[in-house]
Amino acid sequence: MAINIVSTKTFNGPSVFHSEPAIVITINSSRDTWDTIKKNVDTLKNLLSSWFSWQPANNSSSEEKVAGIISSLSKSILCEIRGELKSFYRTCKDKNIILVFEYYDSKMIIESVQLVISLLLQQKALDSEETISQIKKFWSKCIQYHPDFQAQFLINYCKDNNIPFGKYFSSGKIWRYGWGKRSRLFFESSPLEDSRLGSNFASNKQLSKAIFFKLGAPTPEGVIVSNGFHLDDIVKKIGYPLVTKPADRGRSVGVTTNINNVNHLQTGYNYAKKHSSGDVIIEKHIEGEVYRLMVVRGKFWGAFRRNRPYVIGDGTSSIENLVRLKNKLVTKKIKPGSFIGPIPMDSSFYSFLNEQGLKSNSVPAIGEKVLVRKIPLLSEGATYENASESIHSDIKSLSESLAKSFGLDVCGIDYISNNISSSCFNSGGYFLEINGTPGLRVPLMAGVEKSEIAKTILGELPARLPTILIVSENKLDNNILDVVKSYLSCGWVNKDITGIGKMVFPERFSSVKSGLERLISNHIITEIFITCTSEEIKKNGLPINLCDISILNTAQNLEADWEQVIKQHSINFHKGIDSEIIIKHIHSLFQ
Repeated sequence: MAINIVSTKTFNGPSVFHSEPAIVITINSSRDTWDTIKKNVDTLKNLLSSWFSWQPANNSSSEEKVAGIISSLSKSILCEIRGELKSFYRTCKDKNIILVFEYYDSKMIIESVQLVISLLLQQKALDSEETISQIKKFWSKCIQYHPDFQAQFLINYCKDNNIPFGKYFSSGKIWRYGWGKRSRLFFESSPLEDSRLGSNFASNKQLSKAIFFKLGAPTPEGVIVSNGFHLDDIVKKIGYPLVTKPADRGRSVGVTTNINNVNHLQTGYNYAKKHSSGDVIIEKHIEGEVYRLMVVRGKFWGAFRRNRPYVIGDGTSSIENLVRLKNKLVTKKIKPGSFIGPIPMDSSFYSFLNEQGLKSNSVPAIGEKVLVRKIPLLSEGATYENASESIHSDIKSLSESLAKSFGLDVCGIDYISNNISSSCFNSGGYFLEINGTPGLRVPLMAGVEKSEIAKTILGELPARLPTILIVSENKLDNNILDVVKSYLSCGWVNKDITGIGKMVFPERFSSVKSGLERLISNHIITEIFITCTSEEIKKNGLPINLCDISILNTAQNLEADWEQVIKQHSINFHKGIDSEIIIKHIHSLFQ
């Protein structure tokens, strides 16, 4: 009994297998494979039940069952931490299994299939700890090659709106949306246009506060300390209540609020220091609700209130049981590594209830709202609510001023106030910090549609460019190439030669797709012209997923299914036309 990978084939663009870039893996398995691996399948389903489920279709053959479990489990392991990929399979007459996967990195697909096969073929009983360890080790690689939540958010919008996208480097977190002059680069939710100096300012909380003060934006008085020996002096200078927090962390990690005595201050300082790679900030504690203000391209976009974790009474359940029920619903939505978490029932939970004169077994009345955490952390069950309609114009104006002064194209500003409808100069509202890569999960949790968020962040620029594809084994007519080169911002690929206008790059690329990748990464190009052979297309797939004009001028008979692929990914398709007509098409599209 065996499951062997017979071959792998990577298509960089549409092919007869899939309309998107895909890797095709051919697997051979013996007739008795399913009966042999069924026990391990059941073990894996139980072990991974919190995020993986699979059931073979009724009346499916043993080969189909083997194909189904490998395809489904490989995709689930690939996407559980990061990414959203499609996979499917088919079985052939010779009993081979064809697996087809979309990919961010083809090597990761092969590795995931190999991992699943090794688990299924395990001779000894699967050890739960060892199995989870293997999967987590693979997940650590997924983090390098797959898009994080922010990037996936934007990618999904691009897919839905026919906007091309791709990784700027093979690994890392830089993604490109659009082509050439119609493209933008992003790191998570932060675009290339962000000022590097401003981003450095934003990451330094103390420097940020100094800029807030200089611009007239109210901010709590505070100091930065490197050790705990000056705490008494700080108390004399600022006075209680106080807040301690790491100078280099976000998302309220390591924060202690409402400090009212020196022992509590020392504890808060130690807690902040534990979560900091450097200094600790001690500042005046301000009572109020925390808001995330988002500014995009210099304009205020939204205000989102972060609500402290709470439960709503039903008249019969205790606070503790209400929290358990809420956590059960939340936990189903949490992926490993997510910033969202359930409400902890720890000492802070019981202490905060006690401050309110409540106990964990208290039963709130129907509709009664009970706060269960003092600090609104997403990792501890906090939620967001849209408050954009209530914000005062002074707060809007200052948030726009801060974003422009820091040079941030997209940013999130944390603001605290008891009344966001009143001016920050009258209501005791304060600006706390500014973030250059704001979480897109915030407006999503507050009820803003995914498409609206992504469109706002990306803007109108990202798009594809006018594109012509010629498929021919013959040498391109020099007259055609001269016309193409006359458009000085046209990026062109002539089989293995690439250029922009009259400029020709000296390298010879191994594939048309490689040359094209250089072109679409150049922000000066405004049109694309491609020539390639039919063999190149059958080997690597179409170099581009949508052409304005595709011309099939090959002397060889291209198989009908491949010709159909070209037609499906072309707005206008022509076959067997001469140079003069091709030149007319170039002028009509590029002018």
